[in-house]
Amino acid sequence: MAPPAGGWTAWLGAGAAGAGSLAVLLGAYAWLDRRRLAEASGRRARLAAMAAGHDRVEAVLRADPGPGGAWWTPRALLAALTGQRRRRAAAIERQLPDAVDMLVNALRAGHALSAAVQFVGEQQPPPVGAAFARVAAEQQLGADPREALDGLQARLGTLDARLLVLAMQIQRETGGNLAEVLATIAQVVRERLEFRAQVEVLTAESRLSAAVLALLPPILFVGVRAMNPEYMAPLTATPAGRLLVGYGVVSLVAGTLLLRQMARVEV
Repeated sequence: MAPPAGGWTAWLGAGAAGAGSLAVLLGAYAWLDRRRLAEASGRRARLAAMAAGHDRVEAVLRADPGPGGAWWTPRALLAALTGQRRRRAAAIERQLPDAVDMLVNALRAGHALSAAVQFVGEQQPPPVGAAFARVAAEQQLGADPREALDGLQARLGTLDARLLVLAMQIQRETGGNLAEVLATIAQVVRERLEFRAQVEVLTAESRLSAAVLALLPPILFVGVRAMNPEYMAPLTATPAGRLLVGYGVVSLVAGTLLLRQMARVEV
């Protein structure tokens, strides 16, 4: 028997309301983010103009395109859904202490900061190596050092990278022993990684409980429906049943997010 027309109207209305809310949020973000995107596009255009005739530098810029898109672009959404963004952030956190150690060793050996940055870009694998190589390429093209370091922070996008860039910018303006400061930053980063690993071990049970509680209702629903379809028919064939299913889905998603937030500890 076909469901009443009013039930489908309610479903379509709820879907339209959700889509409208999402569109409003995306539009607001795009409006607020337009200045950052314009600055990134202008910086990329200036670097591309300066890179004319410099094949090696132009190859470096193509290898590390840097920021310029927002999180709601198809490529960024695909990266977020597949976990690529999370894996990239984890790789940056693992590689950054070694990169900082390379900077410290190069500075203690008597090299300038620009030469040390270029050395890190050549020796470190992506994504950290590509980001540092781009900074060295921008400096070779005559870009403003502060702007190049801001680009490094934007491409890496982690708190540790922000500390590193801040220390390098302060040293350029006020002077001081940059090698000692960077050595301290490398030690702090390693200690944060160790502490974060301990926190993940301690919160593993909570995260597993959240996953089990999130998967249990759908599994029970599918299992009971497969064994006794008539028993579950009122939930899918009546407006009240569909309303209860929608309420259950929303509650399940909200509870899962709440449990994940409770198990997450910022380090």
